[in-house]
Amino acid sequence: MQKPAPKSKQSTDNQATSMGYPSIEALLEQNKPDLTDMLAHHQQLVELSQVRAGIPKEKAAAKSAALAYDQFFDLFSSLLQVKQKMIDEQMPKKAALKKK
Repeated sequence: MQKPAPKSKQSTDNQATSMGYPSIEALLEQNKPDLTDMLAHHQQLVELSQVRAGIPKEKAAAKSAALAYDQFFDLFSSLLQVKQKMIDEQMPKKAALKKK
């Protein structure tokens, strides 16, 4: 049996600092996160949940999934606000250090 390849130091370091949501963390680290695909999926789910003719179970599942997207967008917006607040708080400290 072959031994698995050892993990690189960088990937081990990233796992140690990650909160376990690498996809969300990657979006948060972007200057302008691209959520267009998620918004499109959300819109499709909303439309599926509002179709007059359809299977009730599928409509209910689409409604639940659309609600999950709504909750994600709310949370993501809050996280972006916290990120911006942290950046704004660091600006005066960096400016003071440069003056010294």
